[in-house]
Amino acid sequence: LKRRNASPRTFEGYEMNWRLCLSAHSSKPLRSISKADLRRWHSKWGQRGATTANHVARLFRAVYTHALKPPTGLPPNPAVAVDYFG
Repeated sequence: LKRRNASPRTFEGYEMNWRLCLSAHSSKPLRSISKADLRRWHSKWGQRGATTANHVARLFRAVYTHALKPPTGLPPNPAVAVDYFG
């Protein structure tokens, strides 16, 4: 995001979404997170609002995609199974 000149507000939003939603799962190994887990979490995050849930799922997808860049042996990104709120 720094290379793309993202605004400080963008960074604040990502930090807040991490803290409020994703940090609860940060001790879980990436390879153990299933599509069903992510769909369930996304539904729960939806209680905070559809936009927040979608942003958090996209943040997870970005983190996982970044982790896939070196050959790591991780399974495919489970975020592809999320049906985003419309």
